[in-house]
Amino acid sequence: MQDANVRPRAAPTPTCPACGKEIDPLRAGQVSIEDGRFVYFCDATCKREAFEGRSSRIRETLTSDPPAVMLVDVPPISNPLSARAVLTQSGPVSGERERYKSDPQIAEPAEIEESVPTAPTTLRSIPIATARNPALGGTKSRPVVEHAHADAEEDDAAAHEARIAKRAGDRRKQLDLLAGVGVGAGLLAAALVLGGPATEAARVPLAAVAVVALIARVLLMPRDPSSPHLLSVLFPPTAALALAAFARLHGSSHASSIASLTGLAAAGSLFLAALIERAFEGVREERAAIVKALSVDVRVVKKGAKEDEIVTRPSHEIKPGEHVVVEAGDVVGVDALVVAGSASVLAWLGAHAEATKSEGDAIVAGAKIVSGRLRLVTTWGGDDRAWLRLTSSSSRLEASAPLSRFSRTIVERAAPVAACGVGAIVLANGASVVEAIASGIAGAIAIGAWGVSRVVALHHARVHALALAHGVVFKDPRSLYDAGASDIAVICARGTVLMGEPEIVALEAVGSIDPDRVLSLAAGAEAVSEHPFASAILRAARARSVRTESVRNASVHDGLGVTALSAAGEQLVVGGRALLLRERISVAGSDARVSELEAEGRSVLLVALGSKLVGIIALQDGLRAGARG
Repeated sequence: MQDANVRPRAAPTPTCPACGKEIDPLRAGQVSIEDGRFVYFCDATCKREAFEGRSSRIRETLTSDPPAVMLVDVPPISNPLSARAVLTQSGPVSGERERYKSDPQIAEPAEIEESVPTAPTTLRSIPIATARNPALGGTKSRPVVEHAHADAEEDDAAAHEARIAKRAGDRRKQLDLLAGVGVGAGLLAAALVLGGPATEAARVPLAAVAVVALIARVLLMPRDPSSPHLLSVLFPPTAALALAAFARLHGSSHASSIASLTGLAAAGSLFLAALIERAFEGVREERAAIVKALSVDVRVVKKGAKEDEIVTRPSHEIKPGEHVVVEAGDVVGVDALVVAGSASVLAWLGAHAEATKSEGDAIVAGAKIVSGRLRLVTTWGGDDRAWLRLTSSSSRLEASAPLSRFSRTIVERAAPVAACGVGAIVLANGASVVEAIASGIAGAIAIGAWGVSRVVALHHARVHALALAHGVVFKDPRSLYDAGASDIAVICARGTVLMGEPEIVALEAVGSIDPDRVLSLAAGAEAVSEHPFASAILRAARARSVRTESVRNASVHDGLGVTALSAAGEQLVVGGRALLLRERISVAGSDARVSELEAEGRSVLLVALGSKLVGIIALQDGLRAGARG
């Protein structure tokens, strides 16, 4: 066997047997097989010339129609390149097998030149890898079996997902059936009041069916962190059913009324539960899609003794501080900082606008690399990744949001207090014990509407899913609550929304002064400022070949403008209306024009000389790429 440390000699380039021209095997017009070797031709003419007078035993085929492939005795292996595989088209298989086993150069090719990445569907369509063999001076074809194993695993995964989806669908149908039976029985128990005394015997059994259906559905549903305690859901209808049965056994006249109350309570709870769970399905599907999208393999940089090694691991196993590498087409599997490289990326799951990420920029899991290559250092992994932080079962936003917690507290704690209070009041007014208990249960059902808390949780979950779709991440539930209570959002426009390079779009003189004189005065005053407006004014003066006015005692007023003395000793003020008003300079004559320019989205600077307004300068900045998004 060839020493792994010895680099094999490069195989000579094949030539056309007809004309002697060198041919790239990948671009050959025609190909044939002679004595187990590929022979390449420039085109069909060369091929016909070469085959004239040859034996008919030579088997030939077009490049676009390669010979069929059969695999014989290929055991599962970890290294597909070391497998003994038989490539045959006709003749005894055993002879071909012996030849492949006896030729070490064929059994252990030195270099793989190309493989066809088409997923096989049958043994005869398994892709072929072309291995360059220096000893033979040509190429040999060998089947690659790794794609078959990968596709088998993908098929198993797809079948497993299909089984899970089927079981989920069956469970949903069972729960819907329970809800339908319970709602029907509960409503019928209440409607039988219209039937008079003849229907009293059927009311309690129907109410019992509704309550049993409610209990079964609640117990079969997976426990959600945002749901109130089970007792707050099940106790009022169950207690009402027990009271109705007791009243029925003791011949109380209130048995029918309590049975109707029980049926209505159970039917309402079942109907509301079914509606809310159906509404939550959309949120669950979106979260499942996020989890699936972030369940990617990550190329991790592993420190070696001599050089770094790239290993592939699942994204949820990556720890903070580990370095990963991503390339074009990859989905980033971790929250990270860019430490090297530059790339164009879709910045989050579902993003449509591209952004450029380079050294020092942050990037979140779910971003897709469009072009370029990045090396990242992980900041968060697992369920701590931004797109999973508030969707995991341990820290779901809808369960821990302040308003959601408050609504659950009302349902779980206020309902028992209300039941006791209503029962005590009714009993104090001379009602019987049965009536007092029934009234207390009715009060608990009215105050402890557990569906209200689930609706609040649903609203929070939907808002969070919508925010993620727009690239907005909340680090905790309180942040979402504070954002919802905010009326005004303040951002730094320059450098965030705007490019930070304003240009003069209007230069107007007030009175008889020349516009170039206005620009000269403004450039002289702004020469001491580093504000982007000052840079724009100086650029415009240079572009128009306007000489900068010489000024003295220039002072910069942050956020307002500049004051100075002109060469003639007159007061010079360049800035906004607030600065001119502070310097007791009237702007009433030009206030309408200034408001008009500002309404067009332009920034306006006023120029005053000797306590008189002499000019207006309007500047406009361009929008950054992606600012609208």
